[in-house]
Amino acid sequence: MCEKENRFIEKGIARSYTNDAHLIVPVYNRIQDKKIEIASNILEEPNIMMDLGSGGGGFIKKFLIKYPHCKAVAVDSSTSMLEVAKERLKDFKDRITYLERDISSCEWTKVLEVGFEFITSDHTIHHLRHNEKKQLYSQVYNLLNNGGLFIHADEIMASSHRLQKYYLEMWDKHVRKYWNDLSYDSRKIWEKWYQRNIKDYGGAEQREKDIWASLDFHVESLRHVGFKDVECYFKDNIWAVFGGIKEI
Repeated sequence: MCEKENRFIEKGIARSYTNDAHLIVPVYNRIQDKKIEIASNILEEPNIMMDLGSGGGGFIKKFLIKYPHCKAVAVDSSTSMLEVAKERLKDFKDRITYLERDISSCEWTKVLEVGFEFITSDHTIHHLRHNEKKQLYSQVYNLLNNGGLFIHADEIMASSHRLQKYYLEMWDKHVRKYWNDLSYDSRKIWEKWYQRNIKDYGGAEQREKDIWASLDFHVESLRHVGFKDVECYFKDNIWAVFGGIKEI
């Protein structure tokens, strides 16, 4: 989850947001399925994967079911989110290592061994400054085995602020359709998001916490650190799934 603002101080809030994520993000399930699809077509039988900003562990659960011999490392800056993930993933406890780390730090990879076949992240990197995004891509590249795959799914910057605001407003309309199905905590989180990203779009708080970059920025940054076959696998409004392969 968010590296700049640890919103999930209380475990109850972390659990509520985890349970409601598929309602809040319109393409939530499509993104998860696309990542599995791409990984299945590129990787044979991965032994270990890592999820950056792993949140409540939803994607890790899907991946470990798909690959019953694979182990996982769950990385998140929120203690509460990691606790929720441990509850959700209790049936996989011997296959998962949990790390509380801030991926905006240049030292978050300390004591991590290289050798991952797959590294992924969801809705995390847009909270990092652009130089931190580039730093993270380089760190991920160094952690992967030769032939390893990195896939990230996130919010991106549209080609203009007018389009970005339109996409954000459409997102808000989607969430309002499910408003009565959301928990009280999720509604509180969303109202803060609405204030920051729609009412005060372009303000200091929005620019500090939601630091979107264009798809071109991400693609070129991945290529710059050495990734090959860099591609956008999926795009819908401000959501995109993209990644590349480490080949030496």
